[in-house]
Amino acid sequence: MEDVTTELLDELMILSGCGVRDLYQREAELPSRHHELLPLVIACLRRIAKGGAWKRSPMQYQDKLLDTAALAETLLKISKDVRDRMNSVARKATPVMAACKSYLGEQREVVSYWLREEEKKIRRARTSLAELTHLCWKSLEDWHQEAGPKAQRSRSTSPIEHPDKLIELDSVVTQSATQMITLLEKQPAVLFEPGGRVPVAAIKSLAPAAFEQLVSALLERDGFTVHQAVCRSGDNAADSIATGPMGLRYAVQVKHTKGSRNIDPTPVRELAGTLRKVHGSDIAVIVTNGGFTRHAVTNAEQTRVLLVDLFRLERWAEHGESLVAVLSS
Repeated sequence: MEDVTTELLDELMILSGCGVRDLYQREAELPSRHHELLPLVIACLRRIAKGGAWKRSPMQYQDKLLDTAALAETLLKISKDVRDRMNSVARKATPVMAACKSYLGEQREVVSYWLREEEKKIRRARTSLAELTHLCWKSLEDWHQEAGPKAQRSRSTSPIEHPDKLIELDSVVTQSATQMITLLEKQPAVLFEPGGRVPVAAIKSLAPAAFEQLVSALLERDGFTVHQAVCRSGDNAADSIATGPMGLRYAVQVKHTKGSRNIDPTPVRELAGTLRKVHGSDIAVIVTNGGFTRHAVTNAEQTRVLLVDLFRLERWAEHGESLVAVLSS
């Protein structure tokens, strides 16, 4: 993905504002971009944030007006496309995303609200650019009528209308692009593309039932066949039994904590005692959104119960490592 962004950025940096607009519109419509819209968006935003200098010559001033207007138009299109993409992804949520739908929904609302507010600023800037362009061409027309034939052959001595206003409007566009980059790069990738990864921030916000749902979804993502416990009050220390890709049976206990508290040895002993006799399983795993006490870790080592704390959970859920890989290291 980074290579795609770098390649696009190299091409974009040599384009004018109109060139950036045309390239984005062309690339965004390609079927291949349906799965990598964000790299295209970030690359274009970086070019827009760069803006462009001019030496206040009349010719460059008129070109700068056109370029800034084109970049503002591109920025509006990008913002709308990002909002549309988030809504589309929400309708195609994977099981892992569904477990964190409340958190992801809140993030989606935050991003959408911010983008809509930026769009209002850009539209105002675009209107002002249109007015400034009209003044420029009106002034140029008047000048052509008053100037002599020799002067009319060159724009080098034609008037410049409100150069400071153009600088101000250009700043609005470039700053908005910069802020949009910062906002989008902080968001979880699953807002823009359906997937099986969720950030730790989402996990920390989950209620107990949703946390159990997430663990089951992560197991399924890794190719496990998951059998949910029939009765919460009689689960015999295991919330689910999962058959791994190699045919081994896992008894999984999910322990939700508040404030990332540590789990004591009790669940370890309970799961170890029911692993084979009750569940007919080969491997015992306890997953928590917190940590484990020193006694719990010692007990787990003695009874061969595998532990997944918040650090390992981050590797599993956010970085996309498989449960087997996480447990083996």
